[in-house]
This record gives sequence, structure tokens and C-alpha cells, in this order.
Amino acid sequence: MKFKFLYMLFGIALCAFMFLGNSDGRADSQNWGNTGAPGDETLANGNPRTCQSCHNNSATTQVTLSIDVVDAEGNNINDIGYVAGETYDVTVTVNVAAGSPALYGFQMVCLNAEEGEDGNDVPSWSDLGANVKMAIASNTNRTYVEQNGPSTSNVFTMKWMGPPTGWGTVTFYSCGNGVDNNGMTSGDAAACTTLSLVERTAVSTNNLAQHVNLSIAPNPVAETLNLRMDSQTKEAIELRIFDNAGCMVLAKSMTLNIGENNTAIDLSFLATGHYTVQLQNNEGKISKQVIKL
Repeated sequence: MKFKFLYMLFGIALCAFMFLGNSDGRADSQNWGNTGAPGDETLANGNPRTCQSCHNNSATTQVTLSIDVVDAEGNNINDIGYVAGETYDVTVTVNVAAGSPALYGFQMVCLNAEEGEDGNDVPSWSDLGANVKMAIASNTNRTYVEQNGPSTSNVFTMKWMGPPTGWGTVTFYSCGNGVDNNGMTSGDAAACTTLSLVERTAVSTNNLAQHVNLSIAPNPVAETLNLRMDSQTKEAIELRIFDNAGCMVLAKSMTLNIGENNTAIDLSFLATGHYTVQLQNNEGKISKQVIKL
């Protein structure tokens, strides 16, 4: 019983020592990745060495970890995948489920592989948050993002760019912790998570504008608005006009032939104001602003 107690004390002391030495990040201070990714550091029993190996002893503090990847339009792409060469906002959050941690830390790597499979890292990180840094761990030759010292914020942000076309699925591995900052690990909690993104093909949201050019005259207009539509293909379109409140005041179905297409629209019935002239079909839309006198 005495030896068991001594081993327990030794384990606690060892974790406390590691905490003090790793507060600036394991990749930076120890040249190791501790995200749970294949190829990262393991314990003697073969299990991954992660934040949970030491910072998971609290009976009162509980945390979870989340990874969110958002595109330039603000859409979360966790469920739909990435587009090669596009840049995304990535957020790692140490979510507090119980307790009140004083400081937070995390580490993350992205591998070009399915979850659970080894692969090359995808180190296209940029625009790191103030509490985030990049570090290359010599023991894995991978680039990690991790805390830039103990963080008072539980949110870590950065940008990541999708790899070239054809690389396929990528998987993010991350672990994070919330600590009570007492120099020991007894009041700490940790969590790990993964996120896999499939590669998807970029879809243009406005193919119509690639082969149809719209010009209008005169502008401002008193009565008759002339539309010139130069089209590279034969197109079935809908001509719509909206007022400044977004209400549609005119709709007309048209077919564009290859080349120059001209049509005149009577706007004499409209009140003075600003309007939007729009061509639309299932490929996208083209809009022009017009002033009615």
C-alpha cells in the first residue's frame, strides 16, 4: 500500500513538472505532438500521450473540445467539406461543462488522411490569434498550432488553406485543457476531438454572369428602359424588377439567343425611386441598379 501511494505521488509530481514545462506548448518545448494523431507521441503502453494523460484528474471540472471550420461567407463547412486552395477560419474552443478553469491550452495538427490513418501534415496555417503559435516538432517533423503560453481565453483562432486538388480527405486532431493554475494537475480537465473534411469541387454560384453580359440605358430612365444582353449560349431566363423595398414589380420570361439580344421595357407605371433589374435562371443571376425619374 505504501509503494502504491508513493507511485501515485510520483505520478502527480511528474504531471505537475510536465505542466510547468509544457505551458508554452508541447511542440515548442518538447518537440512532440500530443494530439492523439497517428505518429504523435505514445505512452509506454502504446496509448496516445495527450493532454488527458495528466490534466484529467478533477472531480469537479469538466471540459469538451470543438473544432469549427468556416468559409469566407460565414458558412460552417464541418459537414460539407473543403475546396482545394480556399482559405477558412478555424476555431478551437475548450468548452467548460463544469468548474471554472483559470487558464487554457490546446494543440492541433491536420493530416492528409482518413481519421485513424497516418499521413503527411497539411501545415497551411496563417493569421494566428494572439494566443496561438505554430511550432515544428522535430520528433514528428510536423507543424502544429498550439497555445502561445497559458491563455486566459478558451477560444483559439487561425486560418487554414485547403491543400491542392486531388489530395482528398484531411483530418484535424486536437486536444485542449482547462487548468486551475495551482501548479498541480489535480484540479484540471482535458478533452480531445477530431474533425475529418472531405474534398469537394468548387461550384460557381453565378455561372450566368460568365456567359451573359447585361447593359441598360438610359439610366436614369423616365419611361422606356432598353436592355442589351450579349449571350454566348442560348439561355432561358427570367427578367425581374424589384423596388427599393425588395418587392417584385415586374416579371417576364425570355429566351436569349447567341449574340446580341435587345428588349425595351416600359417603366412609365413605376413611381420615382431606385430599382433593381435582374436576369435570373438556375445558373445564377445578374443585377443592375436603375433610377426611375
